[in-house]
Amino acid sequence: MLIRLKLILMTVGTAFIVFNSLLYGQGLIIDHKVVEQFDMIPAEWINTAKNNIKLYYQHTSHGSQPIKGAERIETHLYKIARAEESLPHVSGALNIYEDEHPRECSYWTAATPNIPGLNNNPEINVSMWSWCCELNRNSKVTRYFSGMEANEAAYPNVSFIYMTGNAQSWHGHHTYKSDSEGYNRYLRNEEIRQYCREHNKILFDFADIDCWYNGEKATSTYNGHVFPREHDHYNIDEGGHTSFKNCENKAKAFWYMMARLAGWDGQMATPVELMKFEGYIVKDGVELIWQTASESNNYGFEVQRSQNNRAKFQTIGFVNGNGTTGINKQYCYVDQDVTNSTYYYRLKQIDNNGNFRILDTIQITICLPSKFCLYQNYPNPFNASTTILYSLLKSGQVNLTIYDLSGKEVCKLVDELQGSGNYKITWNLGKICSGEYFYKLKVDDFSETKSMIILK
Repeated sequence: MLIRLKLILMTVGTAFIVFNSLLYGQGLIIDHKVVEQFDMIPAEWINTAKNNIKLYYQHTSHGSQPIKGAERIETHLYKIARAEESLPHVSGALNIYEDEHPRECSYWTAATPNIPGLNNNPEINVSMWSWCCELNRNSKVTRYFSGMEANEAAYPNVSFIYMTGNAQSWHGHHTYKSDSEGYNRYLRNEEIRQYCREHNKILFDFADIDCWYNGEKATSTYNGHVFPREHDHYNIDEGGHTSFKNCENKAKAFWYMMARLAGWDGQMATPVELMKFEGYIVKDGVELIWQTASESNNYGFEVQRSQNNRAKFQTIGFVNGNGTTGINKQYCYVDQDVTNSTYYYRLKQIDNNGNFRILDTIQITICLPSKFCLYQNYPNPFNASTTILYSLLKSGQVNLTIYDLSGKEVCKLVDELQGSGNYKITWNLGKICSGEYFYKLKVDDFSETKSMIILK
């Protein structure tokens, strides 16, 4: 989606603040799809939003959900400061003049705009108004459109954000009646969506985010209608007539919108190009190996593990990254706290600015060896060192030896008595020449041989 930008110059004392806001040439739709992109918002655009956006937010009780969610996900990066009756001035936070259940709601649909909150705070440059059931008739929605456009003309330095109402299933008169009476809130939301698309407005699609929960669209029925909702108004009220999870989803979409309003083009940077992520059973546990082709602003990797469950991951370790580099880098982590079980491992890559991404997931099943086995070395081919894994069904005298093509012994890696289990050994080449070699595992009457290639 191409977004054209405009510059708004606001006088604050003798200084000018340059604020990048969206022109309405393409508009912007904020819905459930942006929630999953929250973790990929560049930190610099969050900071730009905090430094430059001054928000006036009038809302109903449902409209408090983005604010409540923002307070729950608040970190050093996603801070808000809110106050009533005037705009706060808190450094390092997004400043919000919060007007809950305002007496001046009628001004949003009035023929002659007159919004005291904007009149008294000229530095405000973004304004939102949430509604619950106020726009329950199509005639009111029509007045909403004309009133909002009148506001845009009256306050040219303010970006006005349109909003749909909530999508919860209420058993009240304002949810479902005959559409001839105009009480169908679902259709009112559809009218607002269509209007914003056709007129290139900024829309915070509150109702759409309501409908989606953990990647699935929820529905309920009432009087024969299929009505999307995230949680029923009467069954849960952790925050603003919904769940805390839903509040957090609204907050994630809200921060995405703030970054876009601050000038971010929505393109996600790829700080780490992951070439491989593999796991091996070794004597000490599970060895995880991953390799990057390039890194940008990479603080490091959290190693996360889940046992017998792909959903509930816990952090078990951290490996430092290499900042910014175009050179291949290899990483290693050994999980020693394992038993016979199935484990899932994944990487959480963290930028220096605190942003993070969840990378690949792999599965490792650990069980006692059922046989003697010699595994293929890795990497192969190699030029400096390689790792060899082998499993012992029972204890015995173990001999692991490297030979050249003529059968001449090059290096003896193991020559000792070992118990049953999984083993790993690394061979550092030193001055050994390029070529094909063989490695042989011998344990009592068992023997197995594999080849390897050295490339220098």
